[in-house]
Amino acid sequence: MNRSRAVSAVGLAMLLLGMTACGGAAEEDDGQARAGDFCKPLAKTEKVTFGSAPAPAYGTSFQAEGGGYYKAAKLEVKASTFASGQDVIALVGRGQLDAAMVGFPANVFSAIDQGVDVRVVSASGLLKEDKRNTLFVRSDLLKNGTVSEISDLKGLRFGLPGGPGSAAFYMSGLMLEKGGLKLKDVKTVSLAPPDMLTAFQTKSIDAAMVSAPFNNSVEKSGLAQGIDTLGSLIRVQTGGLIMGPNLLKKKPEVGCAFLKAHIEAARKELAPGYSKRPEVMDRFVELGKFPRQFMEAVPENVFDSTLLVDKDKLNGMQAMFIDQGSLDLKRPLPYDKVVDVPFYEQAIKSLDKASVKP
Repeated sequence: MNRSRAVSAVGLAMLLLGMTACGGAAEEDDGQARAGDFCKPLAKTEKVTFGSAPAPAYGTSFQAEGGGYYKAAKLEVKASTFASGQDVIALVGRGQLDAAMVGFPANVFSAIDQGVDVRVVSASGLLKEDKRNTLFVRSDLLKNGTVSEISDLKGLRFGLPGGPGSAAFYMSGLMLEKGGLKLKDVKTVSLAPPDMLTAFQTKSIDAAMVSAPFNNSVEKSGLAQGIDTLGSLIRVQTGGLIMGPNLLKKKPEVGCAFLKAHIEAARKELAPGYSKRPEVMDRFVELGKFPRQFMEAVPENVFDSTLLVDKDKLNGMQAMFIDQGSLDLKRPLPYDKVVDVPFYEQAIKSLDKASVKP
């Protein structure tokens, strides 16, 4: 599998022009029916173009590559890492990219509602209970009594690791809900995680949710103190695998093989305790390009053995985006409009018969 470094959505589109992918030529009829068992083993090697945002929660791709699951499924995967998942959805919908692993930003749901031909087929890694993702408040505000609990943050400037409608925005919203607040109750300031410390130093923010490993530097500075953690928000779902017409309509047998390889990697390489396995961590470092120190600092994600997309959590995410104003819908989209349920169920059924083994 070839993996290129981070590129923008536009750059990724240019990179993919002229490449032979599942949808690169008029080899298949766009209206091909998924009749019968389309999840049978592939007869020959097939090419897939795939993109992923840089996050350990999307680690099934690194493990599927390094663990040999793509190769065993007869898949030749060309992977690219892009800086943000919010701009890549159109590429998948137009068939310029076969699949992508992204957070579920508001524009995923907007795109589906507007007819863009993309669907979610599986979940990514889920948040595990841990105290290293912390809600920090400036120390001077705690000392003078301005803030003593989450509810006191109303009207204050809240640093968020992501733009409106992002998966990180959703996580911050869940944190605020613990104190009876909503995102619209605070003045949001979008910042990259490494910039949180500087923002506390200049007093341009009053509070922020800071993730590992950046929370260590904030805590050591004394400029802000933690008042709560994400510890109670267990198994929160924020992203997953999306596919477009190339794999869902033109070549569903290839799409199924790709999804099964990810599920197999989750089951066999990313079971609880995976951070203690050197070969698994090496793939995150060598293929995912994550610094080893970073991987040792962040908590493990929980990878469900079927990578099932949770219906209630998906609806809850949409509801928050609607309430916040970043998703222009009256109500959450139905689960089966967002998730390709028949496709997913066929893949799981096929895995029950025979697993892909490297």
